[in-house]
Amino acid sequence: MDIIDHSEKNYKESDTGAQIRIDGIVMFLDELMAVALGDALKAIFSCLFVFLYLNFHTHSCFLSTLGMGIIVLSFPFTAVITNGIFQIKYFGFLQIMIIYIVLGIAADDIFVFYDAYQQSKDMDTGIMKTQN
Repeated sequence: MDIIDHSEKNYKESDTGAQIRIDGIVMFLDELMAVALGDALKAIFSCLFVFLYLNFHTHSCFLSTLGMGIIVLSFPFTAVITNGIFQIKYFGFLQIMIIYIVLGIAADDIFVFYDAYQQSKDMDTGIMKTQN
């Protein structure tokens, strides 16, 4: 958003005919920080919700912590690959939103592996024996 466009949207005219213009880089940055803080709180809430649901589903705080640790550590690892190896310096808004996609896919993988492990307990052990 351009600062000029932002200031033109905030142009107001009072009842007495006086023109009041709400503008300034400080006010713009203050509003931008308020929006960024709100978005960060939503991301933290999403991570907390996924952690609690992992804990509820697996009944293991260790697996939940390990799963969330892997999810969170995927972001710096990806940043090293894109910035360090491929020298891509662009970091846009959609790359910030990827946390929700990664949370969903990684949590789903953890659920699938955990359910496969639980179902393997019910398998016939005779299948595992080799025939001589």
